Amino acid sequence: MRGCRYRVLLSVLLVVLAGCGGGGDDNGGGNAPAETQEKISLNGLTISHTDQRRGQNCMECHFAGNNPIVYTVAGTVYQLNNFTALYPNALIKFYSGPNGAGLLLGEIEVDANGNFYTTESMEFSSGVYPAIEGAAGETPIYMGNFITHGECNSCHGASTLPIYMGQELVDNVERVSEHGLTLSHTDDRRGSDCMTCHTGYTIAGTVYDLGLENFYADATLYFYTEPEGGGRLVETLEADANGNFYTTLPVTFDTGLYPVIESSDGIDHQYMPSSTTTGSCNSCHGISVLPIYSGEKVHKLISQHGTTTSHTDERRGQNCMNCHIQGTGNPYIYSMAGTVYQLNDPTQVYPNATLNLYSRPDGKGDLAATIEVDANGNFFTTEPIDFTAGLYPAITGNASDDPIYMPASTASGECNNCHNGVGLTRIVAAGEPVGRVSAHGTTYSHTDGRRGVNCLSCHNIGGSNPYQYSVAGTVYEINLQKFYPDATLYLYSGPQGSGDLVATIEVDGNGNFYTTELIDLGNGQGTGVYPAIVGRNIDSPIHYMNERTNEGGCSNSSCHGVTRAPIYAE
Repeated sequence: MRGCRYRVLLSVLLVVLAGCGGGGDDNGGGNAPAETQEKISLNGLTISHTDQRRGQNCMECHFAGNNPIVYTVAGTVYQLNNFTALYPNALIKFYSGPNGAGLLLGEIEVDANGNFYTTESMEFSSGVYPAIEGAAGETPIYMGNFITHGECNSCHGASTLPIYMGQELVDNVERVSEHGLTLSHTDDRRGSDCMTCHTGYTIAGTVYDLGLENFYADATLYFYTEPEGGGRLVETLEADANGNFYTTLPVTFDTGLYPVIESSDGIDHQYMPSSTTTGSCNSCHGISVLPIYSGEKVHKLISQHGTTTSHTDERRGQNCMNCHIQGTGNPYIYSMAGTVYQLNDPTQVYPNATLNLYSRPDGKGDLAATIEVDANGNFFTTEPIDFTAGLYPAITGNASDDPIYMPASTASGECNNCHNGVGLTRIVAAGEPVGRVSAHGTTYSHTDGRRGVNCLSCHNIGGSNPYQYSVAGTVYEINLQKFYPDATLYLYSGPQGSGDLVATIEVDGNGNFYTTELIDLGNGQGTGVYPAIVGRNIDSPIHYMNERTNEGGCSNSSCHGVTRAPIYAE
C-alpha cells in the first residue's frame, strides 16, 4: 500500500530527484539533534511552505550545517494548465529505466501544498528516472532523462518547465512564448523541429544570430498575408530569452503567410521571400534552408584556424558561390572561398592551412591577402579582394613544409568551381595536419547536438576525420542541465589520484575536452587509467572515477550518458 513516508523498495538502489519543495517551519518542528530529525511529505499534510519559498530550490536552505532539516530530495508540483497553481497529493515514483521501465526503486507523496520532500538518505550516482502520478488517475508523466541529485527546483521552474501534473497537454493548454522567459529548451532539442513532440503548437521555432551558431534572444516575429510586411498582420509572436518562439493559439495560414523577424532593438528586419503554410519552422530552417536569424547585420565573415562553423556535408568541396552570392538571400556573400585537401591523400581535408594571395608567381610581389583555413578544411571571406590584375595563390600547411604555389593567376575567388577534383585537381597542402588539444577558454569545439555524444564515433583513430582523438568527452554542471567549461581532466595510473599522472587535458570553453596526442590507456590489456576531474574554481572538489578504463571515448560510449551519469564537475 502507499505508506506514510518515502519507501525504498530496493535496498541496494536508493533514490534521487532533482528539485525543491517543502519544509514548513525553519527549525523542523522539534528539538531533536539535526542528525536524528526526519521530515517526509505525505498526501494531505499542510505544514510545508506556502509563501514565496514554494517553488524555489529548497536545498538553498535545507542543507547540512544550515538547517536542522536536511533534504535529500524536494520539489513542487504545479497544474499543467496553470503554472501558477499548485497540484496537491500527487505521487512521485523513481524507476531504474525510462518511461517506467526497469525496477520501481521508490516513491514519495506530494503534500496538500504541492510540495514533496524527504530527509531520508539517498544514493543516486547511477541515475534514476522520475515519474509523477496525479491524484485523479491522470496518465503518468515520465521525465525523459535520468537525474543524479535531488534539487528539483534548481532546474524545474528555472531553466526548464516546472514539475507538473493535470489534464492532458492537448486539452486547451495555452502556452505562448514571451520576451525574457527562460522556460523553453536549452539542450540539443533547441533548433530542432518542435512539432516532433509538441503537436499542440501552431507555430514554433528557434532564432539564431547572424553568426548562425549562437541563439538570439527576444526577437519578434510577424506574420503577414503579403510579402515584405504587406497586407494584413495575422499574428505577432515574441521569441523568449532562449531564442525559442512557440504558441498553442490557433493561427490561420490559408494560402500562406509571410514571416518577418525583427531584432530585439527593433532595427534589423529579415523578410522571408516566400510564404509558408506551416508553423513548423525548424522542419525546414536549419535543415534544407538557413536557420532563422536576426540581429545586427554582419558584413564580415572570415575563416579562422580552429573554428568549425563551416560545412562538413556534401557541400564541402563544392563551389561555395553557388549559394554565397548576391540574390540567393544568403547573408554571407563571399569574395573568395574553397576547400583544402591533403597532398598525400586528396580524399581527406587539410585543416588549419593558410592561403596567401600574391601579385606575382611563386610568392613574389605584393601580398594582397591572407586567409586562414578553418578546422573543417574550408576557407572563405566576405572582405573585398581585387582580382583585376590577377592574383597568384599559395597554400601552406605545417610551417615546416614548403608552400604549394598555383602557377597561373586567378581572376576569380570561386576556387572550387574549378578545383573540384574533376575539372582541375583539388587544392592541396603539403605535410601532415597539425594536432589538436582542447584548452581552457577556447570555443572551437561543437556546440550543437554533437556535444555530449561519443566524439570518437567521428574522431576515431584510423577514421576519415582529420582530427583523430585518443581521448574526448563533455563535462556538465552537477545538475546535468548545462555544460561546464574550463574544468581539468587528469588521468592517473592508480585509483584516487595515485600512481603516475599519465596525462592532463584541459576542458574548453564549451565544456568539451579532446586530444590528438597519443595517450597510453593500457591498449585494452587491463592496465587502464583512472580519470579524475576538477572544476575551474579554486575550491572545486575533485571527482575520481573509481574504476579504471581503457576507453578514450568518454561521453556516450556505452558509458557516460548511457549506462551511468554524464561526466560532471562543480
